[in-house]
Amino acid sequence: MKNGKTILYRVYQGAMALALRVLPEKKQELVTGNGSFLKAAVILKQHGVHKVQIVTTAGTVRRGTLAPLLSELESKGIEAAVFDGVRPDPDLSCIECAAKSYRDEGCDAFLSVGGGSAIDCTKLAAARTVKPEQPVEKMKGTLKVRRKLPFTVAVPTTAGTGSEVTAAAVATDAKRELKFPVADLCLVPDAAILDPLLTCALPKSITADTGMDAFTHAIEAYTNCFASQKVRHYALDAMKLIHENLLSAYMDGYNLPAREHLLLASYYAGIAFTNGYVGYVHAIAHALGGLYHIPHGQACATVLPVVLESYGSRITGKLARIAEYLFLGGQTDTEKVEAVLSRIRELERTMDIPQAVAELQEDDIPEIAVRALREANPTYPVPVIWDQAEMEAVVRRLLP
Repeated sequence: MKNGKTILYRVYQGAMALALRVLPEKKQELVTGNGSFLKAAVILKQHGVHKVQIVTTAGTVRRGTLAPLLSELESKGIEAAVFDGVRPDPDLSCIECAAKSYRDEGCDAFLSVGGGSAIDCTKLAAARTVKPEQPVEKMKGTLKVRRKLPFTVAVPTTAGTGSEVTAAAVATDAKRELKFPVADLCLVPDAAILDPLLTCALPKSITADTGMDAFTHAIEAYTNCFASQKVRHYALDAMKLIHENLLSAYMDGYNLPAREHLLLASYYAGIAFTNGYVGYVHAIAHALGGLYHIPHGQACATVLPVVLESYGSRITGKLARIAEYLFLGGQTDTEKVEAVLSRIRELERTMDIPQAVAELQEDDIPEIAVRALREANPTYPVPVIWDQAEMEAVVRRLLP
């Protein structure tokens, strides 16, 4: 039975990979550089926007981050309505409130300022404005939106999720304590602005978590089946930039070159996984996050080396190529694989990322495995397709 399912899954995954290469990509405007944040007003003006809904967090407003942008928008004759109700891991009520605010204020565009939570909330709120009859839960999965969204500009303030360029968003169902992804090409924002100045004040823990989230996006896309040359190219470049800059940004939050490189790495990793998908690391991390409210990047970082090890020989060649690209050393493929895994664990220890999930309970493992498999199969073209028992065995390795 498992062999039959594996064949069906691979056929589905191959068809999806082919579709992504055939479907026209959404062209996105990209602006980078110190102070580029203010260019959002120029972009919105060029696209005939009259009133923009800014989606952000209360903390972003409180820190005064928006003040210069609001002045710039006013000078361009653009009204702004600010929704600052975004919470970490935006839940369904948060998304609905953002969509309602957009409609009530009579806006004609979205501007998201924040981390992955703010950008994901924006994407799904935008989807709700064009599909008022369909709740977010019904958009779960792939290609369930399929409508043109309002013009959207995304400005990330963390370097990790890559949500400013991806065709995916993650929602949290607080009542059921679970997370689920929504994926559709129309979710890619129309413009992205990467301003390293906005990331300088990040706490060390967020720099670490988001950096490892981006690294996970890249390595999962690279090691997945059906990864195209484009996916491999962006994934390797993302991993290299993170490997060379993450610790520098962690140690010195105002290291602007490192911050700029991390933003670019997150962007590249976003392109990679939009075209090559993520894998079991993200599926398990979403299950853990929904149940225990663990920060997503931290969950990914903790799970990553365990899943890579569990894939075994199926990804030996790919991990060896990563070791070569990052100049990690090793003579044989086995040594190169060990160099990659050791480097990941060394980075995580240096940045105080847990090596196990302190909240994990033995009794929860079957449910976590069910949730992870439900998310990943058959959509994610993972190197090895696991069943319930195999998934439980991997999750069990995360026990403290």
